[in-house]
Amino acid sequence: MFVKIRKHLVFAVMLLSLVIAQNDGLVITKHPNGSTETEGRYTNGVREGNWTYWYVGEVFIDDGEDQEPNTGDEGEHNGIWDSTETVVIDLDGDTFYDPPQIKMEGSYINGNRDSTWTSWYANGNRKEELNYALGKLNSSQIHWYENGNKKDEGNYVNGKQEGSWIWYYETGINKEQTYFLDGQQDGLWIEWHNDGAKKKERKFINGERDSIWTSWYPNGNKKLQSTYAKGKLNGPFTSWYENGIVKEQTGEYINNKLHNKWTYWADDGR
Repeated sequence: MFVKIRKHLVFAVMLLSLVIAQNDGLVITKHPNGSTETEGRYTNGVREGNWTYWYVGEVFIDDGEDQEPNTGDEGEHNGIWDSTETVVIDLDGDTFYDPPQIKMEGSYINGNRDSTWTSWYANGNRKEELNYALGKLNSSQIHWYENGNKKDEGNYVNGKQEGSWIWYYETGINKEQTYFLDGQQDGLWIEWHNDGAKKKERKFINGERDSIWTSWYPNGNKKLQSTYAKGKLNGPFTSWYENGIVKEQTGEYINNKLHNKWTYWADDGR
């Protein structure tokens, strides 16, 4: 009985060693069509060092010397395939003979993402630049639109948003800005219309709505003003029609409930 158990243990150790060995060293994976998808190294079964990811490319066999893929020129069909090219098709349908576009690149330490990770759109423009430490987002983070303009930017500390964060419209105009403290919104949160005019101004304390919240129509007229305390509507509430002169309704909230008298007007002021 002891001999059988010992044999099983030895076999298990050998099998485990084989699995670990198979996961060490350079690893290259392929897209279904054969073009390279990822390339990196494993150490002790976990990802280590630089890893690169590619968009799918179109693979052709070049039978000849004229640098054209899949050609059938006279005199070239000698039965010997001289080279293999990786060809990618751009967004306009033109053919290139460059390597496939890199999709993402970054480093691992003991299987955790570390340092700067960068990804790109298929057109070659940057998509995002993220910073890691021990597998968690840390330091500056930036995203871009496909046209090259920034989409948003801010900071993380130990995997949580921290400090100022800004979002942009695709045109480059500010869309919104807010502040975080230990992963929770804290402070002003401002939004803008796509022409740059202010849209909303609000405030958070420890992740909860607080103080006066105001919003504006695209024409600049005030739309709504409400009051919060500890995450709940508490205090005066007023909304206006788009002309900015005639009130739509006015009243008061206490703990998210209507309180006392509320008054309503038609858009002609009556």
